[in-house]
Amino acid sequence: MSKKRRGKKLMFVRDSLNRGQWISMTCLLQSAIPANKRSTLPNAQLTIFRAEEYNATVEFLWAPLLAESNSDNLDVKPGTN
Repeated sequence: MSKKRRGKKLMFVRDSLNRGQWISMTCLLQSAIPANKRSTLPNAQLTIFRAEEYNATVEFLWAPLLAESNSDNLDVKPGTN
């Protein structure tokens, strides 16, 4: 990890495509950071890879529905049909 990432958080948010990017990033980091200086905290929605030496994290938040549906009628407010 670069000195620029020291004390920072990098977060991937969304779906399986971003999860693949998160996995690739953490695999690269795992190959460069000794096992005793890194940890992974899995959770149902949030998984955190922590680089202890850099006080930095790379996080993945599962949130598949961040975008609004294209079929939503934006002119009609809910409950006013």
